[in-house]
Amino acid sequence: MRESNARSLGCGLLKRFHGWCSGHKRAKKERERFLTVLVNPKEDKRQILGQTVTKFAAAHHLCKNEVYKLINRRKVAYRGWMLESTYLQAQNAITGTIF
Repeated sequence: MRESNARSLGCGLLKRFHGWCSGHKRAKKERERFLTVLVNPKEDKRQILGQTVTKFAAAHHLCKNEVYKLINRRKVAYRGWMLESTYLQAQNAITGTIF
């Protein structure tokens, strides 16, 4: 990585660059997507979504459109995968620690 690329990431001009994600406030949505965690409790897997949804879907043999629906909270679960926040809320509801 060149110095100019690092500077661009630092000031928010670039949001992503070759696996790196900017820490600037302009890149907040991009960073949240980048660091989204998906959980598969059946297989005891917990994985960060990473740079692209397409690569994640291909790596796990999933339909990318269904993964997008999962990330955008239009689906609760897809082939055992769910958002970590959804999984934690479900665990709290089962144990009764919500109230």
